[in-house]
Amino acid sequence: MTPLEIVDDAFWLKFAKDRVSNAIASRDEAAGKIDAFLNIAWSIYTLAFVLGTAFNVFDISMNIRVIMALPIIILPISRYLCVSVQLPVDTNFATNVIEKIKEGYINILNKKKNRLLAAKLGAILSVLSIVLAVFLFKTSIGVNEKAKAYFIKAAYNKRYDLIHIQGQIAKLTTFRLSVAGQDTTGKNWSYQELSSFISDPLGRIDTVISSKGAHQNYRLYLSWTDDKKQLYIIKN
Repeated sequence: MTPLEIVDDAFWLKFAKDRVSNAIASRDEAAGKIDAFLNIAWSIYTLAFVLGTAFNVFDISMNIRVIMALPIIILPISRYLCVSVQLPVDTNFATNVIEKIKEGYINILNKKKNRLLAAKLGAILSVLSIVLAVFLFKTSIGVNEKAKAYFIKAAYNKRYDLIHIQGQIAKLTTFRLSVAGQDTTGKNWSYQELSSFISDPLGRIDTVISSKGAHQNYRLYLSWTDDKKQLYIIKN
């Protein structure tokens, strides 16, 4: 027959101690899992960033490059917060007074709880910083690739009185044209078309302007606003 356990202060003290110990262990375990995740994320992201920077893969501005570097700093800080959860908590209490022992355990548990909360917030901030960095990188690459896809070309017609212009810019974009060159006597001249033009729904340009008698060394300027002003110069 199993002997009956006496329910006294010692019983409840042991019961509370076991509950607190389990709560502390569960927080340490949670912090360890977060730390392991952050370690993998930091290793992969840092390696990708370092290699991308070393081989000049990132065709982006310095401001975006700085923002992309932030996770490399934030992730180790978040990992430190995870480690702090698993470290022993410094606390002093009288080990021969039941109330003081209870207060000591509660104090330890609360400190662990606050440290774990800080670690979770750090992990969330780390993930958000990576998401922001990837988003800005993708956005910047998209803008750069779009800019590289733009082009313009020009050629005289058979009578040299018109310049045929074709090209590709942003769709349904208003743009201006101006021409500078020399006439048959070598005299310099320039003029700007008073009316503006607009690209078609696919961003294509196909129009003509007067050559104003320019037969050599002309330059065609096409400008429009798309985030920032773009300028293209075409030489004959």
